[in-house]
Amino acid sequence: MAEPIDFINISYVQFFTDMNCNDMDNNATIVHTENTNSIDVDSNVVNEETVDIESSDSFNIDEANEIISSNDSKDESSINMQCFDNRCGDDLVEPSPCVNVNSRNLDICPNYSETPTGIKTGVIAKIPVVLAQLTVPFHISSVINLPELVFEVKDIKKSLKVTQCILLQPTNILFIKGFVRQNIDYSTINCSSLDGVSVDIHHCTVDTPFECSTSVNFFIEPLKPLQNTKQEFQYLKEEIFSKKAFAEKDKSLLGDFSEFNQVSEEFFNECPFCKLLSSRIVEFDELINNFPQLNIEFPYKEKFFIQIEEKMVIEIKLEIIQNINVVIPPIINDLTKINIKNIIT
Repeated sequence: MAEPIDFINISYVQFFTDMNCNDMDNNATIVHTENTNSIDVDSNVVNEETVDIESSDSFNIDEANEIISSNDSKDESSINMQCFDNRCGDDLVEPSPCVNVNSRNLDICPNYSETPTGIKTGVIAKIPVVLAQLTVPFHISSVINLPELVFEVKDIKKSLKVTQCILLQPTNILFIKGFVRQNIDYSTINCSSLDGVSVDIHHCTVDTPFECSTSVNFFIEPLKPLQNTKQEFQYLKEEIFSKKAFAEKDKSLLGDFSEFNQVSEEFFNECPFCKLLSSRIVEFDELINNFPQLNIEFPYKEKFFIQIEEKMVIEIKLEIIQNINVVIPPIINDLTKINIKNIIT
């Protein structure tokens, strides 16, 4: 408990005890009175800054509002911080000074083997059929211009992306298009001396495009695409000549050009598609277009580079597949167990 205060502003106490001031009439006059009895003010309600304001001769309500608003903002920020750290209403997670991993061992759940069931009377199923499997080799030579002076290439990670693989029917020519994505990690000079250098590691991503075509030898020929058809027909029209130069029994026999009759047929064929099985890249990369040592101290025979010349031999292994209706004959004998080894062999 704080020491008793002989003089206190009633409106100021009400402002602290009731923030909304609902019990106070807006039109009522604020009265300053002197209380002969001592009033004990709780230290939890009035802090040290409030006691200093009350003890001063002139009371400034604006300063009090600033103090209260600053205290409220601190309380609100602490509450928001607690809400942010609270996950789903659980206990607050305190930050750990080091990495901490919580793990547990899971029990093994039992399972029961079951024999799958299916149609035994024979069906016609549309399934993917492998038409051909081939390996396509091609070569790429390129020069990569780096965005800054490079001291050393640390690593180059390459991955192949095929964006187009089209079989041009009714021919056997396959068109392949894509790019090689290269993630290059290289170092640049931060500071140097005659004894050594300090470098920064930077990253650059480059896409090297490629495009080629090859002929395919099928071990199962793809279905020939059915061509759309369009046919026109017309009806016979008889007309009697109105001119006197013709006999009454003479008639004009011709097609009716006032009508247009047509039969069109459209087929939606299954398009063969490619499935990428694997890729192999054999590469040779060399830093070229070197720069001499700039006006800085540098170790012996160290240089800067700005370009990378690369040679790549790429092999793509893929399958050409088409969805085809396949007749599956019925099962003659009832198989209670399926021997996977016999099916594979």
